[in-house]
Amino acid sequence: MNPSHSRRGPFGVSALSAASILVLVVGCVLYSFSLGSLSRVSADEALFAYPALKASLGGSFTYALSSAAPYGDQVWAYHGPVLPYLDEILFRLFGFSSMVARLPDFLGGWLAALLLVLSLNRKGYRYAGLAFAILWCGDRSMQELVLGRMDGLALLSVVVSFLFLERASTQRDRSSALLCGLFCGLSILIHPLCIFFALMEFTLISFRHRRDALPFVLGAGMCIPALLAFWHFRVHQSLAQFLWQSRIARYHSGMKALFSFLSNLHWNKAWVLSLMLFIIVSAVLALVLLLRSRGKTLEPSDSYFVLAAAMGLAGLAVFSASAMFTYYLVYLTVWPILCAVILAEKHWSRFRPAAIVLAVVWVPSASGNLVRLLKPIWYHHALSSDFLYSKVRELVPVDATIAATPRLYDVPIGAGFSKFGLTKWYKEFDDVCPSCYLLMTDNEFKVATFVPRSNLDQRKILYAGAAYPKAGELAYPIVLLSPEKAADGTYRTDGPGPN
Repeated sequence: MNPSHSRRGPFGVSALSAASILVLVVGCVLYSFSLGSLSRVSADEALFAYPALKASLGGSFTYALSSAAPYGDQVWAYHGPVLPYLDEILFRLFGFSSMVARLPDFLGGWLAALLLVLSLNRKGYRYAGLAFAILWCGDRSMQELVLGRMDGLALLSVVVSFLFLERASTQRDRSSALLCGLFCGLSILIHPLCIFFALMEFTLISFRHRRDALPFVLGAGMCIPALLAFWHFRVHQSLAQFLWQSRIARYHSGMKALFSFLSNLHWNKAWVLSLMLFIIVSAVLALVLLLRSRGKTLEPSDSYFVLAAAMGLAGLAVFSASAMFTYYLVYLTVWPILCAVILAEKHWSRFRPAAIVLAVVWVPSASGNLVRLLKPIWYHHALSSDFLYSKVRELVPVDATIAATPRLYDVPIGAGFSKFGLTKWYKEFDDVCPSCYLLMTDNEFKVATFVPRSNLDQRKILYAGAAYPKAGELAYPIVLLSPEKAADGTYRTDGPGPN
């Protein structure tokens, strides 16, 4: 790969390199308008942010997802522990809001893209960095980086480990192998399924330079004390809870989950399926390069491509082993895009037809993203929570306890209630705090997703309407219910409290 010969500006940065960074900055700013949209709230956000919220207010770092969850009132170990503990720190520093809870996911994903663009520019690719930035902004996975989850943060750790892997492979730098292992371990602490990336990187390091395997393992092992600390050294209870949640998650995988996933892609199907196919194509091309090299050292550009193709296979494994929800696209699509821009620049004459096909199927995905991100921009001022909070304060006595379903976990604290709680994350058949006022989405009320029907029938509907009345299709209908009625017609004041 020849170094870039494009004209450089006063700071030694080529115009194309600067353009690629500018595209990412503009894209990041536009997508940031979705961070404050309540219509994008997912029940998953409560899983990570709610225990952090309680802990930041002086309570326990726990959340009983279900009555069947082992040690639900003692530990929180359902998932990777990094995000919720990071949320607690952020809440203590900046106060609680759903937007603050979404920042790690959002910033992590965009920083990961920036690192890859800078890497491509530094290696002398003239157009690949700009092409990557453009394709990234139109990729379907961008819609998943505005949730209070950990996927963008995990991708950032995986990308950093990949860059250290590339350095260890080309420069035989053992410190890079150590850091590669360290960030692989960190990525697992953020999202356990990142173990597929760690296994792939360990295999690649061992295959290239066997002596680097030990530094890699030592680096990854440095994360074990951190895990024990996150678990407060209650290994038995935490492991039992983690395995319980893992068994539950497996029920949501398989062919049924795959069809559900495809139905959620809408007009992005062609783009995502093309990238999945391109992962396989890139892996085959990488294997051909390795066979042709006959054990000799690959050119830096070829080595970079081979490693990216291998990471694509790991991303495919993460996706296949998951419940196939759309937010797992974050781990999947970045690698075939990286491989595509490398091939397009280095082998344009051969790769031109494939590049044209990818560009064509990318357009619907980019159009869908544009429509999706324009809505929060159009309704930006109308998405203020003032109306919602004032309505809750108007209808609920200040000394009462208000419980919300996970999708509305942030409303009670946002409305200023000191007594608040959350319903179970999974559907339960026991009472949901009969003395509490209950807040849920209109859809949850109609299908009783989180609470039994009998519980709702004994409550009075205090408000059923839009959370954002002036936000058009983002109005987000909600329902506020009174406490249950006792036999004498008065509202109950007994029973278990909120979660």
